[in-house]
Amino acid sequence: MNLETKTSYICAVYRPKEEDSELSTRCERLREWLTKNAETYAYIVHDLDMDGDNRMTSHIHVVYKAHECKRLGTSLNELAETLGVNPLSISIEKASSVKACMRYLIHKDDPQKHQYALSSIVHNWGEREFLTNYADARKPDINFDFLFDLCHRCNTLSELISVIGISTYRYWRPVICDIWNDTHKR
Repeated sequence: MNLETKTSYICAVYRPKEEDSELSTRCERLREWLTKNAETYAYIVHDLDMDGDNRMTSHIHVVYKAHECKRLGTSLNELAETLGVNPLSISIEKASSVKACMRYLIHKDDPQKHQYALSSIVHNWGEREFLTNYADARKPDINFDFLFDLCHRCNTLSELISVIGISTYRYWRPVICDIWNDTHKR
């Protein structure tokens, strides 16, 4: 990683060596900082990752677009200061593809790793933009879990259809209607 590289698109991981009892506090600090310093952001706590037979320490993955272009080293130091951690516990890089970073947040392309739920991602994107990016990032199969999350996030069926497309809606209509009716009882 070249810390002199300037970018506004950041992908970073805070990975403590031992379990961090302050992780939830660090997430709150991170969210506050991102709200002030990022146009868009998404982050997730990975707390179920495995390394062989051993559970890895809980860690935070974040992807964001900063308000201004900065050196990676500057962004690294700002994140470390925000989280109150040693900069050596953070890996940072220029995000080459937001969609690839989104896929990695939930391990979508790595079925051997724990598959995190879409609802585990904390973000500030508009729901439609988030769902569209996620749906685009998630090219493989649409499944029940995805539809369940989508029905909870969308306010109207037309919004849901705009995310998955009319042909997919027609195929999954009975399932979507059941979920929708349970989700949107008034």
